[in-house]
Amino acid sequence: FKKKLKIGNQTKDSMQFAYVTDESTSERERGVTIDIGYKTFSTKNRNVLALDAPGHQDFIHNMIAGTCLADYALLVIDSGLNAFDAGFYKEGRTKEHALLAKTLGVSKIIVAINKLELFNWEEKRYNEIMEVLEQYLVEELGFNDKDIYFIPTSGKTGDNLIKPIESKNAKWYN
Repeated sequence: FKKKLKIGNQTKDSMQFAYVTDESTSERERGVTIDIGYKTFSTKNRNVLALDAPGHQDFIHNMIAGTCLADYALLVIDSGLNAFDAGFYKEGRTKEHALLAKTLGVSKIIVAINKLELFNWEEKRYNEIMEVLEQYLVEELGFNDKDIYFIPTSGKTGDNLIKPIESKNAKWYN
């Protein structure tokens, strides 16, 4: 992980963590996950196989193949004003991916609300997105609210990915 992260750090900031699972030249050049990437690791109580499935519409068949193997889904949400709206309300993939995960038997979902550093870690922005997604996941798709976990993250800084959030503006998150 550290070796790949070091290589990723030599690219643009938004790509550094993608280098852990996006290994092909094509994925790295285009800046999108194309094929299913995976990494294994162990904790004290579990062996984990983490699958990175593509989110781009051109590679949805690979996303489905990866999701078929999942016990949990990690739905990464871009919190940017236009990005979240495009992903959820317009022709984006947020709803589609959540629906596919539920349809394919995933019952637990982790929602990473990413890029909150763009909003100086405002709790208000986090809550706005969380409320919209929770309503959709529970009321429309039938997820149990106890099986949905929301976390604020930053793929740029690594906050809540490899370290706790360092910003003093995120004291609201525990």
